[in-house]
Amino acid sequence: MSKLWAGRTSGEVSSIADDFNSSIRFDCKLYKQDITGSMAHAAMLGAQGIISQAEAGQLIDGLQGILSDLESGALEFDFGCEDIHMFVEQVLTQRLGDVGKKLHTARSRNDQVALDLRMYLKDQIDEITALVKDVLGAIVAQAENNKGVIMPGYTHLQRAQPILFSHHLMAYAMMLLRDLGRLGDCRKRMNVCPIGSCARAGTTYPTDRRFEARKLGFDDIARNSIDGVSDRDFCVELMSAVSILMMHLSRFSEEIILWASWRNLTGGGDISPAVEQVISHYAQMGIKGFKIDFFDRDDQLAISSTEQLAACAAKHHMLLDLHGLKPFGIQRAYPNILNFEGVKGLENSKWEPIVNGAPLHDFPRYDVTAPYLRQLAGPMDYTPGAMVNTTRSLFRSVNDHPMSQGTRVHQMAMYTVFEAPLQMLADSPSKYMKEQECTDFIAKVPTTFDETIALDGKIAEYITIARRKGNTWFVGSMTNWTPRSCTIDLSFLSEGNYEAEIFADGINADREATDYKKEVRTVTSGDKLNIHMAPGGGWTARIWKR
Repeated sequence: MSKLWAGRTSGEVSSIADDFNSSIRFDCKLYKQDITGSMAHAAMLGAQGIISQAEAGQLIDGLQGILSDLESGALEFDFGCEDIHMFVEQVLTQRLGDVGKKLHTARSRNDQVALDLRMYLKDQIDEITALVKDVLGAIVAQAENNKGVIMPGYTHLQRAQPILFSHHLMAYAMMLLRDLGRLGDCRKRMNVCPIGSCARAGTTYPTDRRFEARKLGFDDIARNSIDGVSDRDFCVELMSAVSILMMHLSRFSEEIILWASWRNLTGGGDISPAVEQVISHYAQMGIKGFKIDFFDRDDQLAISSTEQLAACAAKHHMLLDLHGLKPFGIQRAYPNILNFEGVKGLENSKWEPIVNGAPLHDFPRYDVTAPYLRQLAGPMDYTPGAMVNTTRSLFRSVNDHPMSQGTRVHQMAMYTVFEAPLQMLADSPSKYMKEQECTDFIAKVPTTFDETIALDGKIAEYITIARRKGNTWFVGSMTNWTPRSCTIDLSFLSEGNYEAEIFADGINADREATDYKKEVRTVTSGDKLNIHMAPGGGWTARIWKR
């Protein structure tokens, strides 16, 4: 499809420029709001006589059909379109002919996207509000059920004063009530309809802005067209409210984590009789497991208490992640233990010192060493998945904006190469939302597999692992700082044709470590794939039977 702005340029536009201008990979999330807003707009155009009622009916029916097909999976997004608005109108015009082109009458993509954003964020606020109310209700219920329970109150991580557990919980109830107030205030200011503002100064068509506002559930219309389409302060306000909410939830979660540390659960030795009550209580609350950290020793006493914890957790059908402990074979007796740490995980990048212009520790080399050594003892909490990736020379330790050494695909390959039944996404949610293509691939990689084959490798230099889950194979390859060309023999596949979704280092990955390329191709068991990995690079694929 030709671009809306194609008349302003001559010749072919670079695919890089297309990718830069395109927003559909993330604004496709607005499809429901875009289509709903378009149906209201079509109804207004018909009611005002700008188009005929018959044409308005055709447009609404066509839009409803697109919405139904998207939600059922019968229609997939065309990522060749610039944005969600172009995609919807393209499909509509393909289905209805020239009538579909009339949908854009008396509006601009400027007020269209402003409308979609407000509608989407209102829906998100409603969803978040419902979830917060659920948490608030659970906290109040626990406070009510534990009115007489005494607990130690802490200051500076030291026990300071006896307090009521219910009093402690209600502190968080107060915080969440204020969070609900902020979300409600934000929604109220957001609930203003910008449609009709067009590009910035309205339209000459006799539109009825209040008709659309009422139909879409808005309290009012934007009183100034420039403000209506240009300002996104409501987005910033919501981010602020949600950030404060997450700070409160993080604070609450951190307290539970501290309460569930090895020393607090065991007293630093043999498990205390009270631990049975603690774990039983958490199980009754619906908690499915613990991630226990801060083991500061691995002597006989620590191992003994760990076995007691595992037995107690198993009794109550709870999972354990012994994050601060090295594996020692206990999971054979207690399969409710999922993971161990005992590895220099990715979080160390946050404080990695720079010595003589380079990081002190060589993470890509470590990444292709640990599978041959540490991983032999059992699974490991490495916490991979960094989306900010750098070359060795550009790496810096930044605690509030952490980055990894090596390429994006090096990080993605870890999900196949590293064994971890409880796997992590180590980076911030916003980064994964911005890198949806990579995130979608990572989400498809299982955490347990039916078969594992070591295809190639050399300790401290490179590794290639293939793992099977059902009828789907996952292959991951990583190298140290040495760029490397390898051949991956697909003879482990059974007969027949397979589809392979492949992520490889991009042509500029040696300079810009986030650069990657994606390819989908047909492969067979007779194929041998020639791959190239950049310094600190990787290669990964998902291969499934057609």
